[in-house]
Amino acid sequence: KVMSIDMGPERSLESQKEGLCSSSPSVSSTESTLQMVIPGLLKSLDSPVQPPKSLDSPLQTVKQVQPRKSLDSLVQMVGSMQLSKSTESKSASSGSGAAGSDLGAAPFDICMGNSKGTVILKHGLLEINREKRRAKELSDIAPVQHLRPGMVLLKNFLKPDDQVKIIKHCRDLGVGPGGFYQPGYREGAKLSLRMMCLGKNWDPDSGSYGDIRRFDAAQPPKIPEELTKYVKDAIAASHEFLKQRGKGATNPDAELPVMSPDICIVNFYTTSGKLGFHQDNNEQRSSLARGLPVVSFSLGDTAEFLYGDVRDDDKASKIKLESGDVLIFGGQSRHIFHGVSSIAPKSAPLWVTDKANLRPGRLNLTFRQYNYKGSVNVTPAPFDTCVCDNNTAPLQHLRPGMVLLKKFLKANDQVEIFKLCHNLGVNARECLCLGKKCNQYSNSYGDMRPFDGAQPDIPEIFKKLVEDAIEASHEFLEQRRGTSNALVELPPMSPDMCTVRFDTIIPTIVLRQDTD
Repeated sequence: KVMSIDMGPERSLESQKEGLCSSSPSVSSTESTLQMVIPGLLKSLDSPVQPPKSLDSPLQTVKQVQPRKSLDSLVQMVGSMQLSKSTESKSASSGSGAAGSDLGAAPFDICMGNSKGTVILKHGLLEINREKRRAKELSDIAPVQHLRPGMVLLKNFLKPDDQVKIIKHCRDLGVGPGGFYQPGYREGAKLSLRMMCLGKNWDPDSGSYGDIRRFDAAQPPKIPEELTKYVKDAIAASHEFLKQRGKGATNPDAELPVMSPDICIVNFYTTSGKLGFHQDNNEQRSSLARGLPVVSFSLGDTAEFLYGDVRDDDKASKIKLESGDVLIFGGQSRHIFHGVSSIAPKSAPLWVTDKANLRPGRLNLTFRQYNYKGSVNVTPAPFDTCVCDNNTAPLQHLRPGMVLLKKFLKANDQVEIFKLCHNLGVNARECLCLGKKCNQYSNSYGDMRPFDGAQPDIPEIFKKLVEDAIEASHEFLEQRRGTSNALVELPPMSPDMCTVRFDTIIPTIVLRQDTD
């Protein structure tokens, strides 16, 4: 069958450039658009619909079944077809693969397509004026802000050209091996962001670093040298600010130690992305003890950043992190709780989309040093000497409020505990919560497990053994000091929730706090 469609000379592609959105499917020519649409029209000719007898040519048939449309309508049809196909492909890929990954999905590109046929609209007067107002506001804001000891914010520190370079570095690495993916947990929950690790891979399910990514065995890319230089420049600028602020009396390195980044987590948040309150405490103990800082780059849309000493959103301080801002927290602030509560849509500078083609959202890079090889002088928390000369004593007072009861659980009790845990469904490396469910990705407790609604309670024998252990500790403390108030040092409690975990191998001990 032979068919032609008269588009009309006044509807050529060149005359449509000012009216197309940059996010529309790229159209290199009128012919390419027709090549995608014509097969559908030809299929309609094969349908059993009887054309009117007055129509005596294929062209007339086409015009009767499918009225002539403008290029705008054809582009809209092509865009809808492509969007539908993309959505179906994404849904199919997300349904397979390893837990906690989007194995099988196409690489995520943080930048929008920039093919030759893509037409970019000129910015409206409202956008331009808003950009000018924001530039004036930034000129009135202090370039460096001391938020708290060990926490410094460098406003608009990264220059526009540097931001474009960083975005392009992340884009090139992100579409390659070990690039962006959607992280998640074994039980099926997904984080509302895309992540890429540099230097070492961080696994959110285990909370530890490794040399390969668990679900696809990809090795994380190395940190580009140019990005490392930006980090060192930011720390140097913070030190210069601290010197001037302290009039030479302060030691900047003591408040904000120097670090050489060897790992980086790159997160891309869409405009609906969030990150729950958490601590960055999965690096090596030497790095954490030294207080080596986390250096955070923000690019794209503005984020509302929360931080505080406790995991409580209501008590947290809030700041806005805009494109080009660098936030540094180390020393006394190294273990702060922090998170991202929201992303402000359409808040990115215009040149971010014009020059870097960054998608709507926020790109965040957090640099750290995994292991500190120098000497660490840390003043330990006060605790008194253990009463025993060795670690085999039946009761050991490790520090105030901390008692170890060696081999306190009898053999029969241990067997009973194993049997009960087995019946409750404890499996290797799986966490079972009794009484209340601990939600790992929201850092909170709930009354039931989100994936099956189960509400397992604590067996009575568990409660009895806990009460016996606390009572034995109290008796030990009273005998040890005579006048000690054991109830003050180690208050009694009635357990109403319990976490059960079975580990076959523990490759890394991760320091954390039970503050939920």
